[in-house]
Amino acid sequence: MTISETQFDTWAQLGPTPQFVTTYNSIRTTLFDSKSPYYSRNFDVHLQGSYGNDTNVRGDSDVDIVIWTKETFDYDIDQLPDDQKAAFNRDFSSVPSAGPSFKSEVVSWLRTNYGSDVDPGRKAIHLKATSYRRAADVVACVEHRRYYRYVGNTDAGQGFHLGVCFHTADGTKITNFPKEHQKYCTTMHQAAGSYFKPTIRIFKNMRNRMIEKGIIQKSLAPSYFIEGMLWNVPNAKFGTSYQSTVVNCLNWLHSCNRTELKCANQMYYLLRDSAHNCWPPAHFEAFLAASIKFYNDGG
Repeated sequence: MTISETQFDTWAQLGPTPQFVTTYNSIRTTLFDSKSPYYSRNFDVHLQGSYGNDTNVRGDSDVDIVIWTKETFDYDIDQLPDDQKAAFNRDFSSVPSAGPSFKSEVVSWLRTNYGSDVDPGRKAIHLKATSYRRAADVVACVEHRRYYRYVGNTDAGQGFHLGVCFHTADGTKITNFPKEHQKYCTTMHQAAGSYFKPTIRIFKNMRNRMIEKGIIQKSLAPSYFIEGMLWNVPNAKFGTSYQSTVVNCLNWLHSCNRTELKCANQMYYLLRDSAHNCWPPAHFEAFLAASIKFYNDGG
């Protein structure tokens, strides 16, 4: 007995969003307030995570928000040839840092508005849930540029992938590319006949049921990695029905070359040990095996 199409259709639906919208709009308004200590900086605010990617399901709680300053930038020039590295270092002999002070300003402003509900956290600034607000994680970042071309400090002379960068409480540097992730997930969704995002929601609901039943640990399969996992599945495997799509995805993932799987942002490999942007391979294998068994057992 396998899981029915009716059940998959239920799991494919977008989770409830009204309180999420209220939460995001309220926090966004606070972050853009002209009285904030960082208001004079060049900054932007946007969603990331499940709500930003339209992959949220019933039970998703935290609203993930990025606030990032563009008045300075972090950079990676490792992919540039030596002559272009030299040109970059000549033009940018020093780049001002705004990271730690920017985050402290954001924390201070959130505490002014939300008081003891604010926890600076190791990575994100956490806002506790209330009766009228969902929990939220606010990540204060600077712009990050991964350069693939640099022949001069003009728009035409440089090419880079745009991401964000922040440091954890212990000083660990974290870089990521949330807008690239959103862009490529949207492109995949369109190319897969609008089956991609509903399929993500199905796999997230399967994960949640397995957690409830004690089959897997809660930390085994974060939503970000499930999205990345399914982004690698060929477009032709999606479509016709949710049941056939799930089976096609599971079969393809079971037989694929794991070492070549990439994150949806295309900036990192999906499966690597000891890398903050990557899914530990053992966790992927455990989740995939559990998902296959869960499907075959009928949920």
